Amino acid sequence: MSSPEVERRLRQQGADVDSLYEISARIEGKVDALDAKLDQVAESTAARFDSLEQTLARIAERLDRG
Repeated sequence: MSSPEVERRLRQQGADVDSLYEISARIEGKVDALDAKLDQVAESTAARFDSLEQTLARIAERLDRG
């Protein structure tokens, strides 16, 4: 293999590695965004269940008194 061909391949491989790092960084950003959204959903769901639990406790209390 000629020296220019080796150099071309090395440059191409370097560019490929750079592209892979770029793709990896984008994926990492998307995973972080999804993680944040999932945390929000989990907090929202927990708050809803807490509210339902309080409502059901009040209803049960009324039924016990009635």
